[in-house]
Amino acid sequence: MKQIVGCIAVLIISLSVFANENNIAQISLLTETNDISEPFYIGIYFDMEPDWYIYWENPGDAGVPVDVRWDIPEGFTISELIYPTPERFDTQGLISFGFKDEALLLAKITPASIVDGRTNPVISVEASWMVCKESCILEDGAAELNLNEFEPSPEIFNRYKNKIPESLDRAPTRITSVESRKEQGRIYIIIQLEGDRVHDFFPGPVTDFILSHKDIEVNDHSISYTLRPYSESSAVSEVSGLLFINGTAYQFNEPVSMIIQ
Repeated sequence: MKQIVGCIAVLIISLSVFANENNIAQISLLTETNDISEPFYIGIYFDMEPDWYIYWENPGDAGVPVDVRWDIPEGFTISELIYPTPERFDTQGLISFGFKDEALLLAKITPASIVDGRTNPVISVEASWMVCKESCILEDGAAELNLNEFEPSPEIFNRYKNKIPESLDRAPTRITSVESRKEQGRIYIIIQLEGDRVHDFFPGPVTDFILSHKDIEVNDHSISYTLRPYSESSAVSEVSGLLFINGTAYQFNEPVSMIIQ
C-alpha cells in the first residue's frame, strides 16, 4: 500500500530526494523524564522549515507515512508509534493528513528489569518520511539518545501528550453499528452513531483498498465512504479512525458488525 500511495504522489507532485544534511525536517530523540527505572515515553521530534509538513499514519490521497526502525538496549521493549491528532490538508482537491512545522511522534519504553553498567543505555532510530509544501521531498535521517547523558523535555511532551486522541470509551458518543455493503465491485461502509454530534472523521490506515477521502460523508450521527478493492479477495473486517466531537478527537477501532451482500 505504501508503494502504491508513493507512486500516486509522484504522479501528482514534484518529487526530489535530498541528502540528510539538506533535510527540510531535522529529527532528534527526546524524553519526558530522566528516570529510566520505570516505563517512560520517548519521542521523535521533527523540526521543519515553516509551512512544510509530514504525514500521519494514514497519509490520505497522496503521501508516505513516517517509517521508523529502532535500536534499543537489550531487555528493553518499545511500543508502536503513538501519533498526536493530525491536521487536514487540501492540495488541489487531494485530501491528506499530517503535521505542519513540527511534530512529536511518541513511543513507550519499558526498561529492562535490571539496568546495570553492562547495559548500553543508548536508544537510536533510523527514519524515513516525505515532507511537503508546494512540492514533496523524500528524506531520511537518524538520531540517538544516551540515557546516561541527556536533559528531559517535559514541556514539549506535556504539549503533545495533550494532543493524543482520547479513547472512544470516553466520548459522549458511541458507535451503534458498522455496515459493509458490496455493490458493483465496490464496498460501501456506513458507521451509525448515537449521542453528541460528530463534526469530522479522519479514517485510519486503509490497506488493499483505494479510498477517495474527499468523498467521505459525515452527518451528525453517521459516516459513509466507499472503498475500491485492489482484488476480488480484498475484504473489510474492521474500521478505524478519529471522530471529532465537541473539539476533541477520539480514536476507535471497530469490527464490521453487519455484512450485506
